[in-house]
Amino acid sequence: MGRLPTVLIVDQNIDRRFKVKQLVGEGQYQLCGEVGYGAAAVSLATEVRPDVILCSMEKLLARSIQTIEALIDVLPETPVVAYSPDNDLEVARQAMQTGARDFLALPMTAEQLTHAINSALGSEERRRLRATGAMPPTPQGLVMTVFGPKGGIGKTTVVTNLAVALANSGHSLVVVDADAGFGDVAGMLDVQPERTIVDLCQHIENVTRETLPRFLLSHDSGLMLLAAPPFALDWRQVTPEKFREIIDLLARSFDVVMIDTSGMLDEISLKALQASSFILWITTTEFSSIKDSQSALRALRQLGLREDNVRLVVNEISPVNDVRPEAVSETLDQPIFWRIPYDRDLRRSAQVGKPVMETAPRSKIAQNFRDLAGRISGGDAEETSGGFIGRFRSKKRQGAEEATITATLEGEKS
Repeated sequence: MGRLPTVLIVDQNIDRRFKVKQLVGEGQYQLCGEVGYGAAAVSLATEVRPDVILCSMEKLLARSIQTIEALIDVLPETPVVAYSPDNDLEVARQAMQTGARDFLALPMTAEQLTHAINSALGSEERRRLRATGAMPPTPQGLVMTVFGPKGGIGKTTVVTNLAVALANSGHSLVVVDADAGFGDVAGMLDVQPERTIVDLCQHIENVTRETLPRFLLSHDSGLMLLAAPPFALDWRQVTPEKFREIIDLLARSFDVVMIDTSGMLDEISLKALQASSFILWITTTEFSSIKDSQSALRALRQLGLREDNVRLVVNEISPVNDVRPEAVSETLDQPIFWRIPYDRDLRRSAQVGKPVMETAPRSKIAQNFRDLAGRISGGDAEETSGGFIGRFRSKKRQGAEEATITATLEGEKS
């Protein structure tokens, strides 16, 4: 796809379109077009192929319903979110019967619209996971690995802030510091580990769900941490096989298992990637980071790992981007799942060793991480229908009680 998530607005009312367009502009979305009802809407939708369609519904106008039906017929994989000035149960019922993924009554806020779009995108991701066989065969939590084949690209910063955002929204979550070099998740969360993954590995045969918390650290946000050992050489006591057993154990106890990895395709990182429900692949817009990602993705293909689990996250660690994020997407042949903009608050929080979710919770970058958490979870913690987490959490409950960059890069890509 090679672009940010795109939105098409279908509405006969030009003034209303303008207001909705403003709300779309406040989120992490790109407007790819606006149009009225009928054939013009279908024609434009098939041309621009948006990620989400926002379509108005009129209480007494059958044409809006016919337009939604036609859009779903031609683009069955594109979710439609309906909205209407008529805050009426019958209109909402017709929208859902027609095939819309969600319904919003006007006036709506940017937050409500973002929530609806995130839920729609999450629902479509779940459908794709089911189609590719990525859903786990037994009830368990979501295993999410954060990876990037280079140091200094902000993996741990993403892990700690996203984990806090997910924990704040009510998900039971454990972070696994699997950086077999110099893991520093504990330092970024400002906690002092008493036991580490080495201790858990040594007792894995006898650990139960009741005794598991003894090996974990608790953070004020509610998340738990399985810390890395203080000395890199201690990782020799953690075999890849034991590491996989640990991940499986954690996935039976938590809604989300988030794994921070090293910047290398070592055995531990490969096990994490293999165990993952999906992978947040971090890259910056720097030439070296993109080049290393290109090489690592090629290696994954050669190893037979599924590439459709990859979700590309562009972390803009500098106020001056070497390359446009869209060009990064084109070069790596991966759609952009999320962008993390450069923000001084984020850099300051990393310097003091605390998540920006704590040091500047009302900042724009903190909201960015909350929005990313919403994109993954599909909304509120108690909703089991939205996002990746909602799908896995539901299964758990049921089972338990569930222009390329340069000619050089382009040549390597070919």
